[in-house]
Amino acid sequence: MYLSHFLIFFCLATLLLEAPSLSFIMVLIVFHVLLLCYAYLTDSFSSLVSALVFILGIIVLCFFCSYSLLPFFITYEFSLLPIACLIIFFGYQPEKISATVFLLSYTILCSLPLFYYVATVGGSVNGLGSSSTQGMLFLLSLAFMVKSPLFVLHNWLPKAHVEAPVIGSVLLSGIMLKLGGYGFLILSANFNPSFYCFKYLSLSGSVICCLCCFRHHDIKSVVAYSSVVHMGAVTIGAILGSESGLWVSVSIMVSHTLVSPYLFLLAHELYLCSYSRSYLHAFNYSIGASFLLLLRVFWGLNFGVPPFLPFFVEVALFSAIGSQWSLSFVPLILRSLLSFLYCL
Repeated sequence: MYLSHFLIFFCLATLLLEAPSLSFIMVLIVFHVLLLCYAYLTDSFSSLVSALVFILGIIVLCFFCSYSLLPFFITYEFSLLPIACLIIFFGYQPEKISATVFLLSYTILCSLPLFYYVATVGGSVNGLGSSSTQGMLFLLSLAFMVKSPLFVLHNWLPKAHVEAPVIGSVLLSGIMLKLGGYGFLILSANFNPSFYCFKYLSLSGSVICCLCCFRHHDIKSVVAYSSVVHMGAVTIGAILGSESGLWVSVSIMVSHTLVSPYLFLLAHELYLCSYSRSYLHAFNYSIGASFLLLLRVFWGLNFGVPPFLPFFVEVALFSAIGSQWSLSFVPLILRSLLSFLYCL
């Protein structure tokens, strides 16, 4: 069954051989996360989980294949349904209902301006927002920033991660957050300096989320807030409008895909070993040295230990944003220092 799924994914991916490089990179990210999910799926998982992962993979591949705005918008919104079903049917706590309501409310309400634009203007994906006023462009960007997510629009993410099963968390961090970043990068060509408010929100929000990571003892909450910290750099790089800013944004999405889903899998394994996701209880039990080493390696990758990709991305972020706004060094240094400390 899994082989047939990948044959369908491969056929869809061939449609992107002539696609722009950004779309092709996103498809590689999707394939990586789907391969990780299917490698982790065992007989203990319901066949419904496999079906939902398959449906989400088809929807997301169609999203990155889209050149017209109508299928682009439809697949963007329908990608919520498999994730919502995973949380509702396979969540752990009664709070999964409120987490699903938060997920749907935030994303659907913020997508209403995009729906209005698609219904009235239409056109191609590459021309999204090119003929809009700055006010409309601001509203359109919210539709993508809520999934990236932008700080102040991120409240749904920790709730969804905590209540979702491990496969749901992997899909949320590995795929769903990249949809918002991809849409925001498409819009970024039309931004002007008035959009620097997003940069201020991302920088200040990263510092606040780092402090939240110190406050939480649930390892899934820590990884979720850590995603807000790292994905905020996608917003900053897109707003800069430079080649180095674009490189930072794309590299952050790639490095986040190579680290965050694995941290959620390790958090689940930690729970299976100790039946607790709390740091206060988990490490009181006998845990193998190899597992602890793996945890240390991925937490090191999370804060950007050299010589791996996250380290060079952090350095490039300092170079890109420091050349335009020297005062940004203060929150950037604080963000990097706090990230190092909570990962340590």
